[in-house]
Amino acid sequence: MTSRKTRILVLGGGFGGLYAALYLDKTFVSDPNVEVTLVSRENYALFTPMLHEVAAGELEMSDIVNPIRKMLRHAVFFEAEVHSIDLLTRRVTISHGVLTDRQELAYDHLVLALGSETNFFDLPGLAERAITMKSGADPFLLRNRVIALLESASLEESESVRRAMLTFVVAGGGFAGVETVGALNDFVRDGVRSYPEAQPGLDSRPPRPSRLGGSTRTRREPGPVCAKETPRAESRDSNRHPRARLFRECSGIEQRRGHQNGHLDLDCWGHSCIGAERFALQERKRPAGG
Repeated sequence: MTSRKTRILVLGGGFGGLYAALYLDKTFVSDPNVEVTLVSRENYALFTPMLHEVAAGELEMSDIVNPIRKMLRHAVFFEAEVHSIDLLTRRVTISHGVLTDRQELAYDHLVLALGSETNFFDLPGLAERAITMKSGADPFLLRNRVIALLESASLEESESVRRAMLTFVVAGGGFAGVETVGALNDFVRDGVRSYPEAQPGLDSRPPRPSRLGGSTRTRREPGPVCAKETPRAESRDSNRHPRARLFRECSGIEQRRGHQNGHLDLDCWGHSCIGAERFALQERKRPAGG
């Protein structure tokens, strides 16, 4: 009589789920009584911290993706969507394939690493207009949108309208926001050289030698510290923080901080708000100590 295998099911193929599956795969590689299964929406691992470099054309998408099946040695892999989890019967319902066939997976141990959703902090209009930097399609959407705006600006006769069209807002001052605004800055300043008609609407300040010349952008950070993921001593000292120096070294980048209350009016031509309308972002006041 053969004993039933111990089934470990990992849901989510991001950093948490993938590395959990890799660890379990390596730990139980010689144990035939343990079966490790990974379920992920995509069949590749995406290194999201470098998405901004793909958007700027500095890297190819193939440089930041890795097939999950090649990374796992013995674990079972399903490219599928998770529909439901029944904790009582210890079963997970998934759907996969072109016909979205449904299938149930039984488990003894469950690892939940399904990731997170982008938090827009209930800012009116932001979720509908913003371009997130989270999935493999996002950098191409951003790059195509920027190129389309450069094309439109080159045909626009009004300098004020051109300037509005080439103003990009990056909301968020963590690593992703700071790196994105830096890559976007370089991409637009380099690309605008091919659009001489659009240049009269750009920031007239000369660029520093280490950066390319170009248009104006704004990074909006609700707190007093830039890139909070860094050690506290470095984040407080802007002279020591390499990413905080970005806003002193690059012409055309404006940093706005402390907008936790009140509102911010945006001309919706740019990165976070693409469109020809103007609207206000009215933030809710946060409770003391929140």
